[in-house]
Amino acid sequence: MGVDFTLLTLAALSLAPTVETRYTIPLAIGMGYNPILVFLWATVMTTLLSVMLAHGLWLFDRLVRKIPVLSEIWEKYIDRARKRAEPYIEKYGAPGLILFVAVPLPGTGVWTGSLVGYVLGMNAKHMMMYTFIGGLIANVITFLASVGVISLI
Repeated sequence: MGVDFTLLTLAALSLAPTVETRYTIPLAIGMGYNPILVFLWATVMTTLLSVMLAHGLWLFDRLVRKIPVLSEIWEKYIDRARKRAEPYIEKYGAPGLILFVAVPLPGTGVWTGSLVGYVLGMNAKHMMMYTFIGGLIANVITFLASVGVISLI
C-alpha cells in the first residue's frame, strides 16, 4: 500500500499561497475525485491553514525578515495584501475579513486574509475564526461552481 502522490500534491497546493482550495477543488473534481469527498477534504485543508497561519504567522514573519531578499518580497506581499483588503475592513470592520476571504479570486484567500489580520494586530482566535469562515464560504462557492450548480461567469 503506497502513498497517493496525487493526493499529497493536491494537499500541498491547498496550503500554498494564492492557490489554496479555490483552485484545488475544481482540479480534484476534474481529475475524477468524488465531489463530496473533495469538499470535505477542502474544508479540512482550510481549517488546517487557518489554524496554522493564525498561530504561526508571527514566527514566519520573524524568520523571513532575517533574510534580506525574502524580507523585501515579504514586505511587497504585505503591502499588496493590505491594499486589497483595506476597503472590506474599512467598511465592515474586522468581519470584513470574512467577506474578503470569501471572494474566490486569486489573492483573497486564507493566506492573504491571515496576513491582513496579523498586520492589523488581530488576535489569533479572531483571525482564525474569520479566515476559516471566509475560506469555507469560498469553498462552497467554488464547489457549487465546479459541480455546475452555479455559474460564476
